[in-house]
Amino acid sequence: MARKGFVYVMSNESMPGLIKVGMSIKVPDERAKELSSDTSTPTPFIVEYYALFENMQKAERLVHEKLHKYHHGKEFFKANVEHAIQAIESLSISYTKLYSKPDNDKKAKDLQLELDAKRKEEEKNKLRNEYTSQLKKIAESMKTFPKPLGNGYLDYSVDKIIKNFHEFQDIWKEFKKNNPSEFRIIIKETKDEYFALLDRLDECVAIRGKQKDKLDMFDHVDARSEEQKRKDKKYDRKSQPASYIEAFFYSMIGIIVMLLILFLANLGP
Repeated sequence: MARKGFVYVMSNESMPGLIKVGMSIKVPDERAKELSSDTSTPTPFIVEYYALFENMQKAERLVHEKLHKYHHGKEFFKANVEHAIQAIESLSISYTKLYSKPDNDKKAKDLQLELDAKRKEEEKNKLRNEYTSQLKKIAESMKTFPKPLGNGYLDYSVDKIIKNFHEFQDIWKEFKKNNPSEFRIIIKETKDEYFALLDRLDECVAIRGKQKDKLDMFDHVDARSEEQKRKDKKYDRKSQPASYIEAFFYSMIGIIVMLLILFLANLGP
């Protein structure tokens, strides 16, 4: 009597090179659990494929005939999963394909490849945006350099420019390493702008050097001025009485001399 059921293909890593092709009225996942529960089986059975047949006994018999040369014993065959699937799907009787691990694995692999490609594209666009924005950022900062060197303070905007340029070079290296083809395209597009930026950077560094020289001169003049102030202050102290005691002493001598003169004047004839 024909029975509706499943014809399946299973594998087990403890049985390398062998596959199991059988039938079941239960969903093959449940049948795999039953087989795996046997204590003589160290690792679980993996369902690789199954299809639904109106007459599962006939379908299983026909598949076993097609795989006869690979027969190892009972429902086991020395064949790979693809051979078994091909034998099932080549039957002349109708069936409903319900599950195929190889197909699912391929779909999963294709999906992963798609996701990887998308992620790579996103990273490429991110690097490209960082590259162009950093290039623009440096160019904009150079437009405002140098600022006026007022009150002897150094213009530190060139430090920021150099820092930005180093960040730009890091992006350059990462871009070149991870996306060489895209890197060649964007370098070609921005070549003139990049070399103009290098020239301007040299100008900024040169200006910074001149600013430092000017500040060094200011510092030298200021140092001499302070030295002169100290000398002048020291001279002023020397030109004044050493102390109030000295001033009092000289005053008393003057008074005594005056009194002596008056006394002598009174002794006259």
